Amino acid sequence: MPRGNQIKCDWHRCGCTPENGGATFMWLDHSRKIFWYEIPRCASTSVRFALKNGLQPYSPDFCTPNTGQKYARENGYIQFAIIRDPLERLRSAYSIFHTGDWERCKCIFGVHPKDLSFEFFVSEIKEKSDHHFQPQTKFLPEDLSDVKLINM
Repeated sequence: MPRGNQIKCDWHRCGCTPENGGATFMWLDHSRKIFWYEIPRCASTSVRFALKNGLQPYSPDFCTPNTGQKYARENGYIQFAIIRDPLERLRSAYSIFHTGDWERCKCIFGVHPKDLSFEFFVSEIKEKSDHHFQPQTKFLPEDLSDVKLINM
């Protein structure tokens, strides 16, 4: 079975695709008993930097946020996620395509970044797949009762 949590991504070189190892977007630190649900475009780089010593991906052969939560609960981990206003997150996702890697933008949207308008981006994302603009709920377990949500 492929690794990762099966969040679809159309970018063939992305590390989140099963054929490239499959990121789970879940991280743990055994020494601090921390379990982090990573949501792209929600301070991910900052959290990885802050927790860099001891932080490792949670990546069994197949996992979802719900199976990750089961592991965290059974082992007494503090669970958290950083969330962001959906419109701010959308604007941030647009910026990485509009100003970023032209090959990724061309692959997913079929246009060069300089030709990617915000209106076109918004109209296309419902048909495209990339972890940067998937709904935040896809990265979280269904039961949030013991997950600390931190607003960005």
